[in-house]
Amino acid sequence: MVSLGILVLVIATIVIIFVVRSQRTSPLRRPAKVTQSSAKNDGGKVPISEFRDEHLEKKLQEWVKAGLISTQQSEAILSQETAVHRAIIPVISLPERLGPTPKRIPAVAEALGYLGGALVVVGLVLAATRYWPDISVVARLIVTGAITALLIAAGAMVREKTDPALARFRWFLWLASSATTVFFAVVLSREQFHNGVKAVVLIAALAGAIESGILWGGRNRPLQQFVFLGALAAAAGATGASLFPASPLGPMGLAVWIVGIGLLVVGLRRLITNSPMTESMGAAAIVVGAMSVSNGWGSGGLSFLLASTVSLIALAEVPGVLARRLDQLIIGLIGAFTTFESLPATLTYFAQKAGVVTGSLTWIAGLALVAAGSRKLLITPELAKLVGGILLLGGAAITGAQSRDVAPLFGLATAIGLVVLGTRPGQVLMSALGSLGILINVTWGVSWYFPSQGRAPLLILVSGILIIAIAVWMARMRGRFASELGLGGHIDGSARIEPKHNKTGSHRNRTAS
Repeated sequence: MVSLGILVLVIATIVIIFVVRSQRTSPLRRPAKVTQSSAKNDGGKVPISEFRDEHLEKKLQEWVKAGLISTQQSEAILSQETAVHRAIIPVISLPERLGPTPKRIPAVAEALGYLGGALVVVGLVLAATRYWPDISVVARLIVTGAITALLIAAGAMVREKTDPALARFRWFLWLASSATTVFFAVVLSREQFHNGVKAVVLIAALAGAIESGILWGGRNRPLQQFVFLGALAAAAGATGASLFPASPLGPMGLAVWIVGIGLLVVGLRRLITNSPMTESMGAAAIVVGAMSVSNGWGSGGLSFLLASTVSLIALAEVPGVLARRLDQLIIGLIGAFTTFESLPATLTYFAQKAGVVTGSLTWIAGLALVAAGSRKLLITPELAKLVGGILLLGGAAITGAQSRDVAPLFGLATAIGLVVLGTRPGQVLMSALGSLGILINVTWGVSWYFPSQGRAPLLILVSGILIIAIAVWMARMRGRFASELGLGGHIDGSARIEPKHNKTGSHRNRTAS
């Protein structure tokens, strides 16, 4: 339940981001075409007749009358001056229509509109709570239907192209109308036709999807699109639960999962408005559906959940699959978060029944991640190696649920292997994980193989020796940590002097930056 709540918050955050982004694009009017009918095809310059210097012409006429210059000289001067203007002044592009810029609606007025709408909804809920039992079903339907119609009509009367604030206000009114539409469908199906819970949810979801889909209409209305996609997934889940009433969780989750796959594909291929939001909801629907399957199908459902979340991570991490960085970020974060939440419970469940097999598979998965990260087959190779190293050590530890005699030795061998791997260029992170693994597995082994009461001094002695050794080793490897992990320049901050040849062949020292 915590995971689902956080996922909803993630989706809501993405919706808010796109609402804010859409505010930046003003739908007032498109810019006019840059044309000028009087321009000739002479490199984009304006004809001479377009440039008339009335002050110069007046002066020239006065000079001709005074006998200072002749008429031919006056025309030559005028021709020369206009030719200069023609050479240096380009065509100036102006919009076809000029007019006063419409005033933006004040933020206070917009906030008051939202506040008023929220008060209407709260008042409706309070009135329903107090007076609902006293009115008939028909009256309830009339009240909810009338409020829905009023909200839709009010939103339609708002001119969204006049100002971005008005567009947002229309979205808000229609969002409230979707809520009342769902309420109307619940009253109709439950109180009028006395349907069960699954049928009520299905009818309410279909009503919300139909209304919000019509109001959305494929245009840039993110709130209506959000409600439509969410109601569509809910309707699919309710349909699956209704078809299999004996065990509804598995079919319900599978239906939502299938809808999520479709939304993810549509969003990634940019076939719809607000495609990043669509793919976000698709990934979230995949996760929510897989969670429902895991609750309904036991061990098979847990494997299905883990496979779904790992597939999302792979989709975001394999180079060339997703070309856009935003897509990689959205899908990778949702997949990583859900894997982090579901992996411990899944491993614990399987480790109780088959600790060696579960630990071995985890160890193999970690080895595959370390290999992929070392060969830079993934977008974030260092992260892959870090996670892979943790899975290697964790897989060895999980085998202890079934065989405690083997687990410490298996973990110690794995840790030593990581330290050895860390001696290779670019693998210093593995040595750090291996050192940590040695410390854990040696102390674990001592406590397991020496169960007497006098083991405490031995544990303290061994732990102290290992910690000192690790500290000395990390101090000697500080340069590699800085260079391979991108921790900055030289650890000690000292300048490095290198020889440099000048033109005469002599050396001169320079300070390395």
